[in-house]
Amino acid sequence: MIRRISQRSISQFGDYHSNSTFRKFTTVAATQDPYFLPGPEKSDENLGNMGDMGAAGSLHQYLQQLHETYGSVVKFHWFTMPVVSVANPLLFKSLAPLFDRAGDLFLAFQPLIGKESVQYENGHEGFKRHNLMLKSWNRNAIASYEDLLMSAMKNEIDKQPKNETFLLQEFCLNLAIRGILSSSFGITSDEENEKIAHYYNVCWDEMELQLMGNLPDEKRKQLFDENLMALHEFAIRTKKTG
Repeated sequence: MIRRISQRSISQFGDYHSNSTFRKFTTVAATQDPYFLPGPEKSDENLGNMGDMGAAGSLHQYLQQLHETYGSVVKFHWFTMPVVSVANPLLFKSLAPLFDRAGDLFLAFQPLIGKESVQYENGHEGFKRHNLMLKSWNRNAIASYEDLLMSAMKNEIDKQPKNETFLLQEFCLNLAIRGILSSSFGITSDEENEKIAHYYNVCWDEMELQLMGNLPDEKRKQLFDENLMALHEFAIRTKKTG
């Protein structure tokens, strides 16, 4: 979760700086450099700590390393933007009322989700769109999807080889996609689920590579564009038939 906070809000962080095993991270963009917080120096003037993140393997793994080294509140740089990561349950709860998000932190994913995504909306319009979207995903709505989600889980489990190891990350991503497609779009076909999961994973993997500074060659660009177009065509087709 990423939120924008003021220098005044950041000043509260010092009260919560202590070692913690709490592992639910929230990342906030600071409106001024939170120089007084612990954390690494920028490893690159323009890329900030993105290279360090790539070396760690992912954002989550990088945050784990930072919190193990510096404590439950830590600063680092997302490109040129100073950000703060919080892994403290009390402070995490105190940040819950904050709504606005720093759109720059999601620019790497704009090719997939589009510049008109609710992810980039703040203020009154963003709050209104967010609440409208949540009507389909609140507690009551989720309860009504239980049978669909359980069926999606069973289908995904049945596909796994018996008494053999399998990739847990791939399994969880495919399960999430299957659950979303069945509950939000009424799509239960194995073939359709596998195609959408493939398109999505190709696009997501490419964006993560670029986020870590691994720029694409022409072959990777073409592969990304083809799979992104397939996702767009799916969205248009679903909208027409929905």
